[in-house]
Parts: sequence; structure tokens; C-alpha cells
Amino acid sequence: WTAGPSVGHHGPMPLRPATVLAFFYALGYPIGALAVSAMSPMATLVFRFGLAGLILGCWALVARVKWPTGRVLGHVLVAGLLTQGVQFICLYLALLHGAPAVLGAVIISMNPVATALLAAVFLGERLTAMRVVALILGALAVLAACAQRLLMVGGVDAVIVLLVVALLALASGGVYQQRFCRGVDFRATAALQNAASLVPVAIMAAFMPWTV
Repeated sequence: WTAGPSVGHHGPMPLRPATVLAFFYALGYPIGALAVSAMSPMATLVFRFGLAGLILGCWALVARVKWPTGRVLGHVLVAGLLTQGVQFICLYLALLHGAPAVLGAVIISMNPVATALLAAVFLGERLTAMRVVALILGALAVLAACAQRLLMVGGVDAVIVLLVVALLALASGGVYQQRFCRGVDFRATAALQNAASLVPVAIMAAFMPWTV
């Protein structure tokens, strides 16, 4: 639910759910690019987070899951603001300012590699040779995707910065969730995190035009 493989997951996902997940995950990028051509990023995210929070909240209520409280609730909200709020705010602002959907997808797809590095530093997970190779290949892919844009800008590109911040927010939020939010039902987690992310985007939407 946080748009990427969970930290500490071992073993491959079965082919059928992996194929469905990959298709709909990839579909989100061109849909996002189309959405911000009609509405402002924050208006789009108000609908996204509001609808997702409502659907997931109803699912959690029907399933009668146990909701987190106290300190765990705080950790769930912090993780959600990173993985959902910061990631999508930066991603949709980058799309609004001309980032091709494929560029956003390539950079954000570095999440498993960035997560592996952060997990090695903060969770003590072993950084295997395969993960090092993946890091190198991923970095080369991102550089290849960004090269033309960086050469055209001739300096710091705000779009690239936004996408990198989105990637780091997603990866760090995933590691934070793995460290502090174990044992919380995924439906309750997802509902609360979408609801928490709705707050900053609603505030920002109030001060931004709704049409582009």
C-alpha cells in the first residue's frame, strides 16, 4: 500500500499478483500526468487521498480490524506522511512542471535499491552483492533517463530535485514503517496514512488554483 516492496520481505511474489501490481502501479504515472494537466496537483491529491482513505477506512471497519493507538499511531502517521504525502506532493509538482511520466517512473522505481541501502544503515540488514549490483544498474538507468534534461537545463533542475525528494521520502518512510509499525493491520495503516496525507494537500490546495 505504500507503493513499493516492503522492507524485510523475502522471497519472490507470485507471477499473477506481481503482474497485476506492476500493471496498475505503472498505470499511475500516465494517469497522474493527465490529471495534473486538468487540475492542480494538490486538488488531484485531495481527491486521491480522500477517496482512498474513505474506501480503505470502510474496509477496515467492515473487517473489524484493530486500530493503532498511542505511540504506534504516531509512528503510522509519520510513515504515511513520508510515503504518501511527501512522495506524491513532490511527484505531482514535478509532473506539473513538465517531468515526463516515464522519468518519474524511472526515478521512483529506484525505491527498492534506496530502501535496501537505508535498511542496511538503520535496520542492520545485510547489503548483498546482488543489491550492490542493483544499485549500480539503477543509478546508471536514472542518469541515462535524466541526462538529456540535465544537459538542456545546464544546472540544477527543480524537476529532478522534486523527484529525488519523492524517492527519498518513499524509501525512508518504508524503512521507518518497518522499524516502528510492525504488527499493525495494513488496512488500518493505509486508511490512516491516506487520511493524514489529506491534511497538508488540502491546506495547500486552498492556496493554489484548482485549474491549470
